[in-house]
Amino acid sequence: MDHILMLVHSDYLNDHRVRREAETLAEHGYRVSCACTGENIPESHNGVRLLSYSPVHQGGKRRFLEVIRWFGTVIRSHDHTILHAHDLDALTAAGWYGKPDRIPVVYDSHELYLDSISLHNRRLTRFIWSLSERRFIRKATGVITVCDSIADILQRKYGLDKRPAVIRNFPDKPVPGKDQDGSAFHRVKKLHTSFPFLLLYHGVIRESRGLRFMIDLIEKLGDWGGVICGDGPLLPELRKIIEEKELQDRIVCTGHIKQGELPAVAELCSAGLCYIEPDAPSYAYALPNKLSEYVQTGLPVIGSRLPEISRIIDTYEIGYTIETGEGRTVQALHALKMIRENPVRFREALLEAARELNWETEKARLLHFYD
Repeated sequence: MDHILMLVHSDYLNDHRVRREAETLAEHGYRVSCACTGENIPESHNGVRLLSYSPVHQGGKRRFLEVIRWFGTVIRSHDHTILHAHDLDALTAAGWYGKPDRIPVVYDSHELYLDSISLHNRRLTRFIWSLSERRFIRKATGVITVCDSIADILQRKYGLDKRPAVIRNFPDKPVPGKDQDGSAFHRVKKLHTSFPFLLLYHGVIRESRGLRFMIDLIEKLGDWGGVICGDGPLLPELRKIIEEKELQDRIVCTGHIKQGELPAVAELCSAGLCYIEPDAPSYAYALPNKLSEYVQTGLPVIGSRLPEISRIIDTYEIGYTIETGEGRTVQALHALKMIRENPVRFREALLEAARELNWETEKARLLHFYD
């Protein structure tokens, strides 16, 4: 039996892509262990053995070097037949310590790391990481990534003989039954009684997600309300903006909600916002989880006119795309007007898309890759 050792610089329990991949492989006969970071991590979860570490350094280069060294300790002290490295720091550890000429290494690139927002303007740091990616990606037995655009870029940039396999970050199909006991549902239901049309955002509350833009849209629309589900560093500022604009009775910020609560909240909404501002190249090629989440809950999508988001919305005809610069407000207002006037327009298309844009489809690709 193959023993897969996964490496990931994140909390396994909250990294849904890593969990889905690890548990899928465990369900299909592989022995899977995952070296991860975080506190209060159990020894195992759904058939996956967990090896956890709490870094001393909380950020910066020292933390990355500390975690890479710990990955090395795990690699040297555990028997395994395959190394599965999630993102570039894990690939670096696998390359340094994992003897890729003898033990297969899978590189799972979650984004264009060198072009991420954290490295976009740090030329020296980007250069150092680029040396590592260039060296070790070519030694990997196989490469996985999250969308077609990034697969094409990685193959072209590094001259890979084989195009990386695309396994998208789409969630499981919703479990039948809706959680209507949470406070978020009751707050949104109350808002819905006053505003029958609601625009939903679900995800991390941070920059480049169009959340200030969303507030401006709601301010301009007399018959729409807004629902912002999630937590993150931008949330206090958003609440302040909502208060300054006196929109407390039209926009609800629920904070973090459990995945099981989303279907009940989404059923009260009329559209989902999947808007990314391309502030770094990695954002320009993003394919957010929320797009599939909206589809699974039957919501038409208003998304950025960026390659991966547009590919899904246009292929399945499940909503509207809008520019990320000048003209976006007019386009978004028109899209919301069209959804309001014909709320069932996208129903059949969303049902068709939901049958394909989910983890059942993606896990088949993962298993085919490993087989």
